[in-house]
Amino acid sequence: MANSVSRFFAVDLVISSICFLLWSFLDSKKIGLKGWWVVLLTNFSVGLSLAIPLYFYKRELTKH
Repeated sequence: MANSVSRFFAVDLVISSICFLLWSFLDSKKIGLKGWWVVLLTNFSVGLSLAIPLYFYKRELTKH
């Protein structure tokens, strides 16, 4: 939080992660996706840039 730009970036990333995790959790329950916890783990360990594509990949596998 060195300056206002870095503070904005950090807050934006946290809000984006929370929104994505909430939506993906509810969506995974609706479509019956198993292993949603892996998406949660990747979001906290690596970041949103891996969690989003992983979720959509798992979602596509569940549909077929």
